[in-house]
Amino acid sequence: MTAPSMDAPPQVVVVAVGSSGDVLPLAAVAMALQRRGRSVRMLCPPSQLARLAACGLTVAPLLTPEQERRALADPALWQPAQAVSALWPVALSAAQATLAMLHPLVAQGSRPLLLGGTLVLGARLAAERWQLPWVTAHVSPAWLFNPADFPRLPGAAWLSALPVGWRAPAWRWAERTWLDPQLEPGWAALRQAWDLPAQPARQLISRGLSSPGPLLGLFPEAWAGPPWTRRLQCTGFTLFDGQADDAPLPAPWADWIHQHRPLVGLAGTAMWHGGAWQHRLAQAAERLGRPLLLLGPAPDGARWPGLCRHAEHLPLRAVLAHTDLLVSHPGAGTTALAMAAGVPQLLVPWAFDHLDNAERLRRRGVARVLPPSATVDALAQCIQGLLTDRALRLRCQDLAASLPSGETSANAAADVIERAMR
Repeated sequence: MTAPSMDAPPQVVVVAVGSSGDVLPLAAVAMALQRRGRSVRMLCPPSQLARLAACGLTVAPLLTPEQERRALADPALWQPAQAVSALWPVALSAAQATLAMLHPLVAQGSRPLLLGGTLVLGARLAAERWQLPWVTAHVSPAWLFNPADFPRLPGAAWLSALPVGWRAPAWRWAERTWLDPQLEPGWAALRQAWDLPAQPARQLISRGLSSPGPLLGLFPEAWAGPPWTRRLQCTGFTLFDGQADDAPLPAPWADWIHQHRPLVGLAGTAMWHGGAWQHRLAQAAERLGRPLLLLGPAPDGARWPGLCRHAEHLPLRAVLAHTDLLVSHPGAGTTALAMAAGVPQLLVPWAFDHLDNAERLRRRGVARVLPPSATVDALAQCIQGLLTDRALRLRCQDLAASLPSGETSANAAADVIERAMR
């Protein structure tokens, strides 16, 4: 290897694959490290570049805009039986981009620490290829696969009903017979392309993509279930929505939101196929005589019933300060922001970790859960019940008061990273 260049290479490379709920918690940690004088570079999907750059981060894309658009346009991404096969090519492309970006840095003599999210196999392979320090950060406890508090996963909820001692073996059987064979071809090809020895894709999701040293949980310790590994260090929700803490609502929106205090509906920042659900939600709000603000992607030219407005992007923290209810996919970032705001939630799980996140909130008595297929009648009845449930609202307020600030949590996560750099 040559000597390091005169331009100091990044000390930390943060890699995030997924939607806003996967990217923004890691971005908050990246900014905390940067405030401490660390040199940080962040790799993320193209749709996240502009707002993270506006926050002062040095960013680079993991995918081309066309790759991201094609992935989000695929309805299989939100079908539990097809989601893995739809997402895996995206993860492989992101891994290739990660390795390609790191290669010249390593050739210059840099040894950055890699901080990667749950599905960042590029960090896993780079750590192996160049013996780099590596920390996995999970934004949701579903991906811990804690045998004592096994996650509710789409199509595998039956595992949670098994005796504790049977859960891990049963999941290993499911991985070996169903999941690993789907991952094996792409995994093998990527390893071969980067001169890594052949290694089967064995328990890749539940074990292989988790760092061997510290594991970072970007949620409170109580959220992770009974302790099961000393490697896990939970630091709390970073509560970052991609905007500065004091980011105001745009003037026209602020006037309308302050005047109407609408219900808020969000199918997910990566959900391009929620138009029918959004329309049923708008009908339910109209039936109750309540204004509704829909956030996130929506069909072009959609016409909404009742007093309903749509915006693709607004500062979520500022919106949640002026609503009595959030109806959303149970994404990790969205639910954390609503908990911190003390807002009751109606949760509609689509895929991935949604079902598990929803169950954890339901158990704490701060949310109710309906399937995406829920009728207008079911939505209206559940919304009305949540709006009139004073005990649930008090539990939401108590939970909000118990959570540390996002800055505190991000700094605690930065502490874990800095210790791993020593």
